[in-house]
Amino acid sequence: MTEIGNSDLLNKRVAIIGAGPSGAIALTSFLRQGFKHVTVFEKRPVAGGTWSLDEDLGFKPDSTKLPIGKSRTEAQPPTVVPEEADSATFAQPFSKCSDPRELRYDESSMYPSVETNILAEFMAFTEKPFERQVAPCARKYGKQHDFRTHKVVRKYVLELFEGKEEYLQFNTTVEKALQLDGPGSQWHLTLRRHCYGSTTEEWWTEDFDYLYAASGRFSVPRIPHIPGLERVLKQLPRESVIHTKVYRDPEIFRNKNVLLVGASWSNADVAHAIADIANKPVHLSFNTILQHTVPAFKQPFIVAHTGIKRVTLNSNGKSLNVEFNSKEVISGIEKVVFGTGYHIAYPYLEEYLNLYGGIWHGERATKNLYWSTWWKHDSSLVISSIVTDGITWRAIEAQARATAYLWSGFPGSQPFTIEEAEQWENDRRKLNLRDFHLWWPQYAEFIAGITKVGTGGTRFPGQDIDTHSYNDLFIRSLTLKGEQWASESEKRCKNKLALQTYEQTSEQLEARKIVA
Repeated sequence: MTEIGNSDLLNKRVAIIGAGPSGAIALTSFLRQGFKHVTVFEKRPVAGGTWSLDEDLGFKPDSTKLPIGKSRTEAQPPTVVPEEADSATFAQPFSKCSDPRELRYDESSMYPSVETNILAEFMAFTEKPFERQVAPCARKYGKQHDFRTHKVVRKYVLELFEGKEEYLQFNTTVEKALQLDGPGSQWHLTLRRHCYGSTTEEWWTEDFDYLYAASGRFSVPRIPHIPGLERVLKQLPRESVIHTKVYRDPEIFRNKNVLLVGASWSNADVAHAIADIANKPVHLSFNTILQHTVPAFKQPFIVAHTGIKRVTLNSNGKSLNVEFNSKEVISGIEKVVFGTGYHIAYPYLEEYLNLYGGIWHGERATKNLYWSTWWKHDSSLVISSIVTDGITWRAIEAQARATAYLWSGFPGSQPFTIEEAEQWENDRRKLNLRDFHLWWPQYAEFIAGITKVGTGGTRFPGQDIDTHSYNDLFIRSLTLKGEQWASESEKRCKNKLALQTYEQTSEQLEARKIVA
C-alpha cells in the first residue's frame, strides 16, 4: 500500500548501499511510500548481507588479512578513484585492469553453525514475521522458544527482495560519495563494478537526491595491537592466528592449544564448538565482559586471563608464548582466535564528511547523526545499522520507515534543524554511556524518537506494536541462552578439578563484568 507523500519528492532518485537486512527493509519502505527511482548497490554477487555464506558468494575469506593494530581508516582506506571515472556513465563506463593487491573485506563473516542470539519474534521486522517452525536449535531451548539458523535468516532477507530484482545492481561498490555543492545538493556517487576473479573493472558516476547507507558493520575486522604479534606471524603455520570473520570449521582446533581473545558472542560460539575437540583448557584473554555473555564463558574447560602484554615465538617455531598483563605466561599456544569485533567503516563517505566535522567520536562512537540516523547537516543522508544491541532489526526497520516518510514529505513529518540535532547529541553524551549506541533499556524511547521525525507521532500509521515489550523479548532471549550455557557447564563439572577451574574462571569473569 502506498502512503501519502509529495508527488514531486517521490520522483527523486534514492540510492541504497547494501542488500542486507537494512537495505531490504529500506527498499521495501521506499517503494511502499511511492518512490519511483530507487537503486540498491550491492558489492557482492548476491543479496543477503552478513547472512550469506562462502558458498552463497562463490569465494572464501583470506585468513592472512589481519589488520593488527590498525585504525578504521588504516584497515579499510578509501579507494583511489581514476580520473576518467568522473566523465564516465552507466551506459559508457571507464574500464581498467583491477589491482590484485588492493585490500578489500568483501568476504562473508558468517560461519555455518551460526544461530541467532535473539528470539525470532524480536529478530524479525514487525511487518513480516518469520514463518512458524521448530528450528534445529529448539532441542536445546524447547519448542516454544524459537531461535533461527543463518539459513532461515538469509531466506527471510531474500524474500524481502522478491519481485524487486529490477532495483538491484550486484558486484557494484560505491567508492566515493559527496555533494559537489555542499549540503543540500545532490549526492554524486562514484561507482565500480567488479566481479570476483575478474581482471577488469568498470567505473562511472551517477547523481542521486537521497543516500541511504545500509552497508552494515561486519566487514572490516578489528584486531588490537599486541607487541610481537606481527613479527612472529610470518613464522607460524597458516591459520595459527585468525579473526572470527574467517572462522568456519572447529576441526582446525582438534588437539590444539587454543587462546581466545575477546569475550564476544562469536568467541562464545567458537568456545562451545571446540569444547570437546581442542586441548583443555581453552584459554580466554579479555579486559571486560558484558553481563549477558558471562554464562557462555563460565565453563570448566575455560581458563580466564587478563589482557595480553606481549607474544613471542616458542622454541619449537610452531607456537606462541603469551605473556599477560598479570605477568602470567603460558607457552605452546597453537591457535589464536580474535573475537574482537569489527570497525564500523564507511570509506566512501570519510573524505567528504570530514569537511563538516566527520561522523566519528573516537573509534567506535558516531557524532553529527540525529538519533544516530540522519546527518545533521543534511537529512538526505542516512547511516543505518549503528545500534549495537538486541534491538538492531527493529531499529533499522524504524529508521527505514521514518526516512521514507520524511523524504516523501509525509504530512506530520518533522524535518529537524542543526541546533536540534546538536542538542540531542549533547544531551545523550551527558549520560556518560559506556556505549553511545547501546539503547538498553530505553528501546521504546529510541523507536519513538525516530518515528516522530518521520510521522510526527510515536507510532507509524497502521502499526499496533507495543515497543515497551521489546525489553522483555530481549531479556527472554538472553535468559534462554544463559540457561543453556549454565546447563552445559553443570554437565561438565564432573570432578574436583573441573569444579575448581569453573570457580576460578567465574571469579575472573564476575570481577570484570560490565552491567549494561
